[in-house]
Amino acid sequence: MISKSLIGVRKHVWSMDSALDKSDPDQFAAAWTAFLEGGEMAVLPLVEGCKPAEFDIAGLTRRQFLHVYNGSGGALENMAEAVAYGVRGVRGFQIDGKPIDFERVKSDSGQRLSVATLDALFDPLLFAELGSRILEISRIDPTRGQG
Repeated sequence: MISKSLIGVRKHVWSMDSALDKSDPDQFAAAWTAFLEGGEMAVLPLVEGCKPAEFDIAGLTRRQFLHVYNGSGGALENMAEAVAYGVRGVRGFQIDGKPIDFERVKSDSGQRLSVATLDALFDPLLFAELGSRILEISRIDPTRGQG
């Protein structure tokens, strides 16, 4: 049997966030795996007094997924498009000490991040990780019987 989860928005923390305590690599690896599987941020080890940036992400609709892969760009452009459609909110992400201006706009394939918001968030490694995670939660995983 295959059943798809309709969990709307999930939390994600960038694995390279400096607030994550990686002093014990084995402990961090186990915590990171548990975080990806269960989505609970409480399992992540943090540097004392630090709080990571939180991204609210959601899976893509069929139309958005097709838009991501119908472009003529390469892998990074595909990940940027997945980020544009899949990121629903951000907390703790600052530029020059100020929170970013977060804006979603209408498009033919649904709400997406504005160009200014994408530019403010842009880092190729961040987009690669967020985009991959968004695509992962967009699909049904028949090995676990859930989406």
